[in-house]
Order: sequence, then structure tokens, then C-alpha cells
Amino acid sequence: MARILFKERWFNSVRSNSWNETDFENLVISQAGDLFPGWMSVKFKADVVGHDGVTKRPDLALIDPQYRKWCVVEVELAHHDLHGHVLPQIEVFCSGSYGEVHAQHLKRQDDGLDLRRMTQMMHGLTPEVLVVVDRPDTNWKKPLSQAGALLGIIEPFRGPNDEILFRINGDEVELPGQILTRCNRYSRRFWRVHSPATLPPSTRDDGCLEIEVAGLPVLWNRVNLANSVMLTAVGHGDAMDGMSLADIVSEDDGTLRFITVAKER
Repeated sequence: MARILFKERWFNSVRSNSWNETDFENLVISQAGDLFPGWMSVKFKADVVGHDGVTKRPDLALIDPQYRKWCVVEVELAHHDLHGHVLPQIEVFCSGSYGEVHAQHLKRQDDGLDLRRMTQMMHGLTPEVLVVVDRPDTNWKKPLSQAGALLGIIEPFRGPNDEILFRINGDEVELPGQILTRCNRYSRRFWRVHSPATLPPSTRDDGCLEIEVAGLPVLWNRVNLANSVMLTAVGHGDAMDGMSLADIVSEDDGTLRFITVAKER
């Protein structure tokens, strides 16, 4: 059995079948601020409906403080059945439809969250999905990756007076840095915004956003659809000819500009 020596005290690895999932889940949620630095962590027990109509409930949501992206977290014990218990949940979370009802649920858990920006965030790309397991010795990595999920390992060690240390490895969800949002070409004129909540409000009378393309200012209309947000250039057939993927960044003076990520083949 693995052990950790910390400040002259021994901490022993906790056997996965020695406690129940709720205890481990509550432990992870209570320490989420330290386990997932930089993220806003919120208990997330709302129904999620997958593409096949199956409903499951995750455990935790991680939200970027700038509402650019978010992550659904499922906490599991290593002795649980991967194919009978874990993967059916992950398939729902990866294929599920998220929207205002989920934003309202999270708002009820943490009143400090911005409901409008969360709702907009959920109109962008679907969240990342992270499975947190309590042991490193599983064969879950490949099946979860194939299902579209990450695998993080938060291994607990118990010491004197039931103190807990964590050894952390595996996948981590990353914040998007200084980029406001990524956009992908939807059609010749329309670009889908991955993180709509990050777009600043327009200061122009016509409601347009000015975003530079190759150093030249271009006006863009924001188009709000039922489950997505698009940008379309005003007076341009194809303002970003040859591009297929681009990031919007904000300069120190507030100027917005597109940066090419990928070109069309």
C-alpha cells in the first residue's frame, strides 16, 4: 500500500472500497477551490438528458470566472463498474443538451454567479467532461477518452486524526488564457462563437462590434439563435476568406481582433 510521509507523519492510501461514493464526492466538493485552482466550483445536481433520452445527474460544475468555458465533473470510486455504471453517465454528459434551466440551477447553488452570462456560455460549445477517480490503477483512460471525457485522479491518503492528503495526477481542465473566445466557420458569412458570454456589449448606436481582421477594422453583427450565437461581417461577403478557425482576443486598449488558428484546406 502506498504511503506518504508528511511533516514526520505517515498518511496511508485509502482503499477505494473502504468508503462510499458520497463521502468521497463531498470531500472533493469541499476542497474543490484548491483542487481546481482558478475555476469557480459549484455543486451540480441537475438532470442532464442525453441524445438517447437517458437522464443522469453529475456532481460538480467548474466555471471559468470570465464565463468562456465550463466543465461537468463526475466523481467516482475506482471499484465501480466502468461499463455498467461510469460510461453510461459519461455518454449522457458528453451528448447532453444544456441551457437556461441548468444555469438557473447553478445560480441557486451560488447566488454570486451571473445568470445572464452563464446562459450565454451554455449557448456556446458543450462543456468538457471530467471524471475524477480515487485511484490511479484503473483501465479507464482509453474508454473515457473515446467517449469524449477526461480522467483526473485525486487519490486520498489518511493520516492521524483522520487528516487527508491528496496526490493528484491525470488529466486537468485548463482555463483558456487571455483569449476571449474561439470561433469556427459555420458558413461563408457566419462564424459560430464558442463562448458568447465573453463578447463585450457594443458601444455603437447600430449595435455592431468592431473586430479587426488582418489589422483592418471590420464591423460585425451578433446573431442570437435558439442554441448558439453567430457573428457575421457587415458589408463583407467573406471578411475572413481562407480561415476556418479563429480566436478573438482583447488588447490592453480594448481593441478586439481575430487571430487565425487554422486555415481552410
